[in-house]
Amino acid sequence: YIASLVLMTMIFMASCAEKERIFPEFENLEKGAFARLVGGAITGPNGQNFNYFDVNGSNINIEVEFYDENQGKNVESYTIDVAHAPTNKKAQIAQTTSANFGTSVNGLPNAKYKFTFAQVLTTLGITYEQVKPGDRFVFNCAIKMKDGRIFNATNSAAALDLPAFANLRQFNVNVICPSSLGGKDMPYTSVGWCGSSKSGILELRDLGNGVYNIFVDGGKDPDFSFGAYYACYSPTAALPLGTLRLNDACNKLAFSGASQWGETYKFNSITVSGKDLTLDWVNDYAEGAVTTITRIDGKDWPPLVK
Repeated sequence: YIASLVLMTMIFMASCAEKERIFPEFENLEKGAFARLVGGAITGPNGQNFNYFDVNGSNINIEVEFYDENQGKNVESYTIDVAHAPTNKKAQIAQTTSANFGTSVNGLPNAKYKFTFAQVLTTLGITYEQVKPGDRFVFNCAIKMKDGRIFNATNSAAALDLPAFANLRQFNVNVICPSSLGGKDMPYTSVGWCGSSKSGILELRDLGNGVYNIFVDGGKDPDFSFGAYYACYSPTAALPLGTLRLNDACNKLAFSGASQWGETYKFNSITVSGKDLTLDWVNDYAEGAVTTITRIDGKDWPPLVK
């Protein structure tokens, strides 16, 4: 028993003493090559997305380093194609040969890319009007070896997709509409269905992905009556609560969910005038109000519609 324990301990110590390799499993794989995404992420002003409202300013940045059994020296070229399914368009957007590779911080051959939204449209030969929010561009990458072999999304080992390798063989870039309606301490006035009005401060609390909660006068519970219940019922009136939310989908405002009593809400009209946003809303219990909210962050409201 003691001899076995000593043997196990020696094996454990030897294992711990072994020098850690960046890609420890590579020796067990077929000797091809892969492009490792440096930093593990594609970056840009909107992350791995294009802003639908900012064609010229939207971009993504990529750095890859090439790894093979000869420290990346067997890679001849790296090619990136881009496709847009709704228009059935596909084109090559970049190709870098080994003569133009740089050197990464790990001492491997590397390549860096910056693709703009406008560049992608031009490459595909499509117009801005042909792209809709929610569309995605699919980028397919391929490595060509000096012996003529090609490795791409269809024939690269799935194990290379693990974080340790971060093989960049295919990636998507979504077209999004960032929403920035959130704010605190915004002055508001609501004229309720009863004719009485209520003024105070309002918060549009950003829940992410264009979804907002509404709070008035520092209250702890959401108030989708925009203060109108306090004006038309009483200062202690029960609020709508429930699952109500305000949604901004590329500057189109709409309510979702229902109140605790099952009422749903909709907009009769939405008017933007600089820093003032006027919402004429109603629910299916015939309650409603005309609410004006004023931004105080120095910005105008975007061109919101219902």
